[in-house]
Formats: sequence, structure tokens, C-alpha cells
Amino acid sequence: MSTNTFLKIGGAVAILFGIGWLVFPRFMADTYGVKTIGDAILVTRFLGLTSIGLGLVGILVSQSTDWTALRGAAVGNAVGSILGVVVSVWYTMHGALNSAGWSAVILYGIFFLGFAYYAMSGETLVARRA
Repeated sequence: MSTNTFLKIGGAVAILFGIGWLVFPRFMADTYGVKTIGDAILVTRFLGLTSIGLGLVGILVSQSTDWTALRGAAVGNAVGSILGVVVSVWYTMHGALNSAGWSAVILYGIFFLGFAYYAMSGETLVARRA
């Protein structure tokens, strides 16, 4: 699989979760056991729109053959993903997220490993356009 393809996959997953958090914030919060008191719905919607934007960046930059751009997207996503692992582990272990929080840990972990791999792989895994 090329770096370009992995960026598209990561972008698509981010957009799907983003739509969920933006359009169905209570359902998503309930799924993860997050209490929706006060302005929590507003915050979840901000999470959703940010995820949609980052997902679109990943998909759009994936069309590039410029290694600098692709590597930058992979590094940025790797950093965001490892932070997602840390935050998800912390809040799942401390009870703010229910057991579904472990699915976030796994998903962030998979994407961290993938993005880190592609960030370090070099230009050899870039899809070339003729």
C-alpha cells in the first residue's frame, strides 16, 4: 500500500467519525459513555468539524506525489494519533470513557503505527502518477 492510499484511508475514517460527532453528538457521546452536560455537545461538534477538516486535508494531499507534503501529513497524523492513544488510555482508565474507549485506543494505535511507518518509509512508498 502506498503512503497516498493510507492517507486516503485515514482521511475517510476521520471524516466518518467527524460526521458522527457533528451530526449525532449525543449518540456518539452515549456510545463512549461521555456525559453530555452543559456545553459538552458544543465541544463534541467542534471535535467533529475538526475531524472532517483534517480528514479532507489527508484525502486532498494524498493526491500529491510531493514527498515533502506527504511526509508532513503523515508526521502530523502520527503525532495526533499518538496523542489520541495517550488521551484515550487516560480517560478510559479513569472512567470518563466506558469500555468503548478501548476501541479509540486501538484505532488511534493502528493509525499511529501506520502513519509513523509511512513518515519514515521515504519516497519509495509514494504512488507515482504517469
